[in-house]
Amino acid sequence: MSISPSEAESIATQAAGEMPMPSEPTVEQDAELRDAVANTNVESESPVPAGFMGKGLDMYGQIHPEETPELLSEGLMNLDKEIESLKPEEKVDLTRAIERCPGQVNDKEKLRFLRCEVFNAKLAAIRMARYWKRRVFIFGEDKAFLPLTISEALKDDEIGLEMGFFRVIPNVKDPSGRAVMFGDPSRLKNPSNNRMTIQRAIWYVMHAALEEESVQQKGVVMLLYPHNAKLAQVDRKLMKMNSESMKGCIPVRLSAFHVCNPPKFFSIVFPLLKLFLGDRLRKRIRVHSGDKEKVIDHLAHFGLTKDCIPSDLGGNIVLDNLGWLKERKDSGL
Repeated sequence: MSISPSEAESIATQAAGEMPMPSEPTVEQDAELRDAVANTNVESESPVPAGFMGKGLDMYGQIHPEETPELLSEGLMNLDKEIESLKPEEKVDLTRAIERCPGQVNDKEKLRFLRCEVFNAKLAAIRMARYWKRRVFIFGEDKAFLPLTISEALKDDEIGLEMGFFRVIPNVKDPSGRAVMFGDPSRLKNPSNNRMTIQRAIWYVMHAALEEESVQQKGVVMLLYPHNAKLAQVDRKLMKMNSESMKGCIPVRLSAFHVCNPPKFFSIVFPLLKLFLGDRLRKRIRVHSGDKEKVIDHLAHFGLTKDCIPSDLGGNIVLDNLGWLKERKDSGL
């Protein structure tokens, strides 16, 4: 049965309404606050540090400041002020993190949030508060303040990690220094029963990518390969949870979503994806159809050559998820 775009959009809207999650922190108020800040003159409240020097927009429409010592020091000073100015009820879990795991809220960690928000200290403070609220929800009180390592916060998440739904391509960057991530929904197993462990695995992989400074600065590009997925593997609630971890939460700059060789039912799923991602992120979606060579040719226009692309898509990279996990666990990561 075929479905029109308007009907698909209606289905997406109704589906979103079918997913109440009262125990889960919502993003609507945070999004409204972020949009309000973005649309006002924040210079008088949270000035961009004097050391800020942009280099113009890149191919994805993002700007990357030159990180001078002045920019870093002034940015951290402004961020501390903005955190202090947040209402106590807005930063409950951030305050607990400062008390219980100060090493995970130090200047090195704060820089991740500043870089993600291009050194807008007000937005970085909002994101930090949102991050820790979400982290407590995803990991629970007993693990949220532990280091995000396989042996600690993720010690009970073998299912989610070994599933390999979402992976970082090791030792690969695009020409600008972005990490390249690979998502394959066909690897999801019983997603409706494994939502939380899948979420924790995604958090782990994103933080693994953020260990590199260039990724904190430039962001990530995502290669999504749903070609072999089945409609039964599309879990609306999991999609919503994933988007809420990405939007205004994990300190990563999402530069692009390259959707490669989507299946026929993608016309139904796509409106859901756009709905959950919101206006800003949905503009970063690129859909590439055709045979593998045609898709590879399209990706090459974005600097993603075969040496950046997994063999699943016809590239030269053979991913070994279990080997990667073992190597990191043996290294205490």
